[in-house]
Amino acid sequence: MSFAVLSPHQLQVCLLASRRSRRLRRPNARTFFICSFTFVTLVTFLNFVQPYILEEILHIPVEQLGKVTGYLNVLHEGTDLIIVILAAGVIVSGRSKPGA
Repeated sequence: MSFAVLSPHQLQVCLLASRRSRRLRRPNARTFFICSFTFVTLVTFLNFVQPYILEEILHIPVEQLGKVTGYLNVLHEGTDLIIVILAAGVIVSGRSKPGA
């Protein structure tokens, strides 16, 4: 469930339910929401300012912007894939019973 699409009533129910949970407390939920908002804002800003960074700061010619952007996207997807595979391996190995 994505917290971005929750109505105010659903959010209140979620926070009330978190009071009953020992693992998820109100400060944890607040921190999660702040980090989520900050991350989405940062990613949106970086996508918006990427051409400026590539042209003005890194001095990449306009003719090569598409090639560089595509290369950066391939690296990003590859890194995500490797991280997900490693995380899945750690989670599975942590949950498996020894000797089973």
